[in-house]
Amino acid sequence: MDRLFQTAPTIHVTIGRVEVRATPPPRIPTGDIEWPREVDNDGQLKKDTQGNFIPQALPPHGIEHRYAPLAIVQQKASKPLEVLADLRHAFEPWGKCLEV
Repeated sequence: MDRLFQTAPTIHVTIGRVEVRATPPPRIPTGDIEWPREVDNDGQLKKDTQGNFIPQALPPHGIEHRYAPLAIVQQKASKPLEVLADLRHAFEPWGKCLEV
């Protein structure tokens, strides 16, 4: 029995303590990647100058990461880093927060 989709294994990459998992899109029997394609106003698939279908630009999905600056630092020539501003928000220990 022929399989309609050839699925790829999930790729695991560990960077430091962060593990990244990615599953490539499946390939169909034509060897092309199954991906939504751009459509023009008439409902026809758009092609580029070489006759290839144009893939649709999709937003990323998955975990949303947020970053916060911890400090503003400056490096001068061969001197050590100088901290110009500490941007961390300090708060009291949990025990003191509960005191009335």
